[in-house]
Amino acid sequence: AAGQLEIFLDDPDNIAGLDAGTIHYLKTALASLYRGMKCCRNRQTYIDLVSGTYKSAQRMVDVRRLLSDITMGRDIEVENQLGVHDVQLDPVLMDLILDNAIANATKHGHPGGPNVRITVKGGSNGSTVFQVTNLANPNSEVLS
Repeated sequence: AAGQLEIFLDDPDNIAGLDAGTIHYLKTALASLYRGMKCCRNRQTYIDLVSGTYKSAQRMVDVRRLLSDITMGRDIEVENQLGVHDVQLDPVLMDLILDNAIANATKHGHPGGPNVRITVKGGSNGSTVFQVTNLANPNSEVLS
């Protein structure tokens, strides 16, 4: 299905008669399909983590691309305060962690709009901080 949507959206003749809203919804559907495929691939990673057999593989990763991949098809504000493009991390684990944080922020956020946001900034000792925030649900208990 994702491949068919890609082929359709890549052909100017197909999208010539479509309004911008329809194209946006098709691109959002495509992004959702990609996220679903990624979730299926990540199942093995979860199994390896639980069994203790996961081998972390840190490498240099383009933060903008990582965040773009994680947020595709979602209404999430991204703020990158880093002064560098690449950071060293395990992209598979970071994807799992951020995806879980985004899902929780969306699920437990304000019912009228959770306003999920990811901020990336430099931390102490040269570390990199990924912070996921949301607009709290006023009916939920305050977290401390």
